[in-house]
Amino acid sequence: MLGLKDLRSINDEISKEFDIVINDLPDLLKNSSKYTSEICFMFINTTDAIKESIFNMISSNNYYAINILYRTLLEHFFRFMYYFLNQITTSDTDIYAHKFRTVLDFNDKMLILKSKNHLSKLNSQEIKTLTQIKEGLYNSDSNYTNYELNELEKITKELTIKNIISLIEKNILKVNPILEDFLRQKIVHYSKLSSYVHGGIFAHQEFIAFEFDSNKIKKLTVIYGLALQTTAFIKMNSLLILSEKNPEYLNHYFKISTSIFKMVENP
Repeated sequence: MLGLKDLRSINDEISKEFDIVINDLPDLLKNSSKYTSEICFMFINTTDAIKESIFNMISSNNYYAINILYRTLLEHFFRFMYYFLNQITTSDTDIYAHKFRTVLDFNDKMLILKSKNHLSKLNSQEIKTLTQIKEGLYNSDSNYTNYELNELEKITKELTIKNIISLIEKNILKVNPILEDFLRQKIVHYSKLSSYVHGGIFAHQEFIAFEFDSNKIKKLTVIYGLALQTTAFIKMNSLLILSEKNPEYLNHYFKISTSIFKMVENP
């Protein structure tokens, strides 16, 4: 098994390789793939931040919080996979990226408005129907009205983790044996770690057992390795997407693949 120092060395290799691509970001955000680039780098930045938080918490042996962070990382990962699987089947990647970005924005604002409306109800203030909320939000932004309201709602429903997992099973688990084990592992981890997020008894039992474990660093290192693997996968597939405009990115893709294989060969 690779130690924490080994994994950090691999992390540095991947980061150094990807820094070359990050230097192109200002130009990428101006050209014909600006929305595609924005979505890819959004997932890269947020998942890297979670991964680094996991590493920083290892020194305090914060097993419970680390598992919550890893579960959150997996949710980001599944959302990225939804984007990736739909993006590779479209003829114009930036048009799809704009639609995906719009749906994310619409959904986030819709959830906030529904929450505020519920609060108004509790305070005996005037409330709106769900239809009024949806239509009011929909007509508030030209980015939304570029699409049909029912189209935005359809994709929002597809973005639930349950539906994304179903999409992965239909599109990858049956056709790509190399990815099958990796993705099945993520699906199982996601379900298991639900207990940590929602205050389940399973998480509590594991947490107590960890407190009496004589080799805490081993368990924490495993989680960090999984987080590193997950973020590297997002970087690799982002490079595949971006290589459509810049084939040179495939060189970085293969170099990152080599770094990942070091983890696979030495679990």
